[in-house]
Amino acid sequence: MTEQPLLKLTNVEASYGSIRVLKGINIEVPRGQIVALLGANGAGKTTTLRAITGLVKVTGGSIELEGESITRLPTEQVISRGVATSPEGRQVFAELTVLENLKIGAFALRDRSLVKKNLARVYAFFPVLKERHKQIAGTLSGGEQQMLSMGRALMASPRVLLLDEPSLGLAPLIVRDIFQIIKDLNSEGATILIVEQNALQTLKVAHYAYILEVGYLILQGTGRELLNNPSVKAAYLGGHIH
Repeated sequence: MTEQPLLKLTNVEASYGSIRVLKGINIEVPRGQIVALLGANGAGKTTTLRAITGLVKVTGGSIELEGESITRLPTEQVISRGVATSPEGRQVFAELTVLENLKIGAFALRDRSLVKKNLARVYAFFPVLKERHKQIAGTLSGGEQQMLSMGRALMASPRVLLLDEPSLGLAPLIVRDIFQIIKDLNSEGATILIVEQNALQTLKVAHYAYILEVGYLILQGTGRELLNNPSVKAAYLGGHIH
């Protein structure tokens, strides 16, 4: 981790009202890598992503994208600088078609040829979205909606892709497909910060990972190191997260 990271959080603190949720966390996301943020429910994982995108106010520390501070920028400016999110619970526009959902992801792009190119790229990664481009998004299966959520984020030509619980509520076979797509996206050059409770699958694909517990980072290392760490195995690779 010697070259300047694409995304860097330094001593970041964030609160909901009087409740401190993030308590001085440091995270680096190098260009072209998959970095994972793991932890139990309530650890502060989603809050970290929301702090990056400006949806939660940062009360201390700094967030930098390619060396430039985005700490207190409004969400639309963070997005326009190249940060895209596939949110927890997918949050597709249920009454719109698949294609309309994807086009919403490209709302900040002025170059129509780039929108067309991105659409072709999304269809290459998610062929089912091409097959169902006229289908109403709310009628898709959970796995297809997750693919649509990820595809919509990719339509923005993001410099960094934030994935919040992409495997949540999905059948094991679909989870396997989603993680394969994450690997494929990364092999094509995508920089990804992934928040997950499925520690086993995530650590298999992550170059580097951080473990968050009640707002503090308690452990970090390569995906392989954490997979083989006895305390990680006991806490996160046991029965309740598998």
